[in-house]
Amino acid sequence: MRSENPRRRPAHPAIDEKMVQQLVHRFYAHIRADAELGPIFNKAIGTDWDAHLDKMCDFWSSVMLMTGRYKGNPMVAHMRLKVVRPAHFERWLTLFRQTSQEVCPPEISELFIGRAENIARSLQLGMFFKPGRAATTATEEPVPCAEQSRNGHGNLKLVEEEFHMSTTAARRTAESPPAQAATTATVPPALKVVASPPIESMMHPHVYRIALGFWAVFLAIFWATFWVSTNALFMVVISTFYAVMFFGTPYVMLRQVPGRTTAKGPLRMFLEQPFATIDGSISGYEALLQVILVPACLILGSTAIGFIIHCARSIH
Repeated sequence: MRSENPRRRPAHPAIDEKMVQQLVHRFYAHIRADAELGPIFNKAIGTDWDAHLDKMCDFWSSVMLMTGRYKGNPMVAHMRLKVVRPAHFERWLTLFRQTSQEVCPPEISELFIGRAENIARSLQLGMFFKPGRAATTATEEPVPCAEQSRNGHGNLKLVEEEFHMSTTAARRTAESPPAQAATTATVPPALKVVASPPIESMMHPHVYRIALGFWAVFLAIFWATFWVSTNALFMVVISTFYAVMFFGTPYVMLRQVPGRTTAKGPLRMFLEQPFATIDGSISGYEALLQVILVPACLILGSTAIGFIIHCARSIH
């Protein structure tokens, strides 16, 4: 006889489809009547409220009863709403808490509220979180994640995964007995929103200045070694052009973007935090090493060549 998978159990034995449907319908009745959220939802949903309510019943049935009926992607749907601000999520949670307390017993209400807070937090991270920047406040104009992705700062795949991980974690809390489940009222406010450390996506300006210094040292050694040789002068000129092109191109591109030449913080902070690349994140120290590795090797090589040439000249 096979034992039941605990991850497929409802969040609480008393929760059923009737309770989910009653909560969803009453909650969205409050939403439609709300002066702040009503216009946003009515504009987004239009006349398709029946279909939306059915979809939301499927969603909460999947979250609380583990039915798996919901097949949509709320993250993508919410990212299309350009008028939504963090303050709207606070209002949404206020109405959800009120409705769950009206419909459900206190113990079950806390379970619904906990799932709702998890989901709202993940949606806000996906819509408003900008790497390398403090969390957006309720009064600040946020940068939608869809726009961030066009600017190289956002990653739709990551925020979708964050949402699914959050809802999965919410469902898995049902494995714990209700008596052991922590209620949102007992959780310190500082622990209710926990985000991953920001990943910087822009190189610190001082890194370019350090690289410029390395290239300058290399060229100085190169010219000091070969300028007296007519045969080597052509190679010196070509190497100078190569060095200017290798460093000058990213430097010019850097200056085309407003604010990119202004440091957001000390270099040490940049070096100690992750840095985003096409192939994944690396440490700031690794990013610095990649920028200075070529000129550093050229400095060592040109110094060795210069030393050999100097020794050869002294012998003759």
